[in-house]
Amino acid sequence: KKEVLPIHYDPILQSLRDNALENNNIPSWILLKKPYLPSKLENKHLSLPRPPTWISNTMGVSSLVTKLSEIHMSQSSFPVQLDNMIAFDSEWYTTTGSDPRLSTIQFGILQHDGIPHAWVVDLKQHSNTITHSINDSTTPQATGAASKAVGDEDLHSEEHCEYSTAIRQMLKWLFLESDINLIGFACHHDLNMISSYIGEEISVSSTRFVDMQVIAANEMMAAQNNADCVDDDADYLHKISSSSLPGLKACCSYFQVKPDSDYRIQLKEKREPWTLSKSEQCSDWSRRPLSSDQLEYAGLDAVVLLVLLAEIIR
Repeated sequence: KKEVLPIHYDPILQSLRDNALENNNIPSWILLKKPYLPSKLENKHLSLPRPPTWISNTMGVSSLVTKLSEIHMSQSSFPVQLDNMIAFDSEWYTTTGSDPRLSTIQFGILQHDGIPHAWVVDLKQHSNTITHSINDSTTPQATGAASKAVGDEDLHSEEHCEYSTAIRQMLKWLFLESDINLIGFACHHDLNMISSYIGEEISVSSTRFVDMQVIAANEMMAAQNNADCVDDDADYLHKISSSSLPGLKACCSYFQVKPDSDYRIQLKEKREPWTLSKSEQCSDWSRRPLSSDQLEYAGLDAVVLLVLLAEIIR
């Protein structure tokens, strides 16, 4: 039996399906199979179509807020469609004896050219970013160096304070004040982490949040129950959709071979779809700078939600 979706999902999905019939810019998996990192092509790993934008200063935050505001204005004028929705995800880290802390929050947005783009925003506390080695020497040169170091640190602290304030203001507006539809995946944990970061509770039951894990599970179970297939194909379908709450990697693999009237041919031709690599999931997210693979991983986990939703509504 098909699971019942939250009631507010129905009008959102219906609006998306109606718009998909008229819109030629609906993204497809092919966009994530043209990697800019050679290793992704060699291993047949899904990839961002272009490098993500790294945000770590107030100017970057201001630019991102402008982009988000444009989407907010667009959503006020048009019905729900993919290019006025925002996908989000977060990465976090732990230190000995402390609770998990947010490292980044990332956003995926469908651009005007139909190609999704990712922004990865630095949320790590930088109190220990600058370290100085000051000798006990009393020479004028050493004293001058120490004074300069302290001055630089004060400047850095002021810049960090401005950046942290700008980030929190942006997150409060996006998650608490705006009415933008936000797409996540198993996003309760992300929302709880963001709530702790901004110091205000975000209602996980808000009708603005669309959880792709719930939608994908619903579609996968329906396909399994409706499939009229031979034993081998039935076993394959069961293996990739047996969990009522599948992971993101499983969802991406499944919906690249989504059953339809010709599903037997699809399964034979695409038995090994491109995969969503999770190799960076447990990497050190407290490090700075993040590696290119970490930035790619973080950005893709948001962008892939737009493509996954597009595939389901297509």
